[in-house]
Amino acid sequence: MRKDIIVVGAGASGMMAAVTAAENGKSVMLLEQLSQPGKKIYATGNGKCNYTNRYQQMSCYRGEDMTFIEKALSHFSYDDTIRKFCRMGVLPGERNGYIYPVSGQASSVVDAFLRQLEMLRIDVHTEERVAAVIPDDKNDRKHKSVGYLVRTDRGEYRADKVILAVGGQAAPVHGSRGDGYRIAQGLGIKLLKPLPALTSCVLKGDFTKEWARIRVKGKISLYRHNGELLAEDEGELQMVSYGLSGIPVFQVSRYAARALEEGDKPYFLMDIMPGYSLEELEKEIARRSRYFQAYTGEQALEGMVHFVLGRVLLKSLGIKPGEKAGLWSGRDIHRIAERFKKWKVGISEMKGFDFAQVTTGGVLTSQIDPETMELKEYPGLYMTGELLDVDGICGGYNLQWAWTSGYLAGMAAAQSLRAEKIGR
Repeated sequence: MRKDIIVVGAGASGMMAAVTAAENGKSVMLLEQLSQPGKKIYATGNGKCNYTNRYQQMSCYRGEDMTFIEKALSHFSYDDTIRKFCRMGVLPGERNGYIYPVSGQASSVVDAFLRQLEMLRIDVHTEERVAAVIPDDKNDRKHKSVGYLVRTDRGEYRADKVILAVGGQAAPVHGSRGDGYRIAQGLGIKLLKPLPALTSCVLKGDFTKEWARIRVKGKISLYRHNGELLAEDEGELQMVSYGLSGIPVFQVSRYAARALEEGDKPYFLMDIMPGYSLEELEKEIARRSRYFQAYTGEQALEGMVHFVLGRVLLKSLGIKPGEKAGLWSGRDIHRIAERFKKWKVGISEMKGFDFAQVTTGGVLTSQIDPETMELKEYPGLYMTGELLDVDGICGGYNLQWAWTSGYLAGMAAAQSLRAEKIGR
């Protein structure tokens, strides 16, 4: 069987690529290893699908080549996403810049794409896993579009163009098994080692077992062992039995994962009282030491911090939580205040792909045309979404990248076929 275009992977970028190519009059086959297209989308935005964000700055995206990301986004932007979704029947609802379906349901986005797949008569194959993508004529691949053989666990298909949209390795329960990296490596395509991102952190030491289930508004700063600041973020920190979680930790996790992979020993500095200066805290703790002198140290800190967290903080300094606050020396008071602002915790590891929301790393974008998502060495072969070395922070940016890269690949593949037909 031969099609104009085969799209491998029916996630966000794959469905966008397939729909875009079919809207431009091309015959499209969509191959998906799971039982239904779009399954991972159901889990996004806590089931509400935060599919893009009004606030679009390059600082919201990460990758080795930021110019590549910027060029691609300029060709299919936030505004284009809103218009595209409206045409498909998904009206936007906004909360602080975060864009959701006005229905409040991720299923609205999946259903919209399923309708498009049906209306455009796209040939959808589910529960079919791709094993390899092979150029029909390797010797001539640098000079013309040669067509590709797609080999699956069920058979073989041929197409003039192939779009690889199989995702990364994050959340394998939703089908992201890293197949795209294996296929890419089989073609000699260079990768930056994929690592988990938007994930939580395992800290060194066993003190975390005591602070589990505590949440605090705070700021977290990530440093290399030599003191170089890598990233920082502020918001609700979630203390868990193995370490730290919460959006601020997710936002910096890709840098921590990369530093650990490089053999560094990164650490966090936590500020659990970001609204107060060190001087203000020192004065307040000194006042409490006098006013609550007959009470224990952990009691004296109540009202500033969660009772259990105060206990853990004192123990981390070697100060007995049950010791009377009135016995604190001036040095003790300074150390306690400093621990509130600069609590240093070592990082053991990042939680793996089973817990990650996205992958950092992947196919190096220096090999890709940012306007088309086409491989420079393999004309007619395109790559999209999480497969590439592009990831975003929480807030709809990873889905925006999926829509952008999927649209550009689908449009470019269709237009290239049209140009080749005219040129014959």
